[in-house]
Amino acid sequence: MNYQFEKYYFDVLDDHRNLVPFPEVIDILNKFIDLGYALVLMTNSSWGVVSKNVEALKVPFDIGTAEDIHAYKLD
Repeated sequence: MNYQFEKYYFDVLDDHRNLVPFPEVIDILNKFIDLGYALVLMTNSSWGVVSKNVEALKVPFDIGTAEDIHAYKLD
C-alpha cells in the first residue's frame, strides 16, 4: 500500500462502525418521536457501517443508503 489512506483504511472503517452518539442525542431524538416526528436517516455509508451506527442510537429510523438507491457521490 503506497498511500496513507490505504494504509489506515480498515482501521478508520472499524472506528466509523463503532462511533457512539453524544449522550444528549438519544434523549433529543426520543423527544422528536414523542412529538410525532418520524426519523429518517439518509447516508452515503454502506449497510455494513450504518447498521452499527443505528444500533447505537437506540431509536427507530427509516433508513436510506446510497447502496439502496445506487446513487453515490462523485469522485
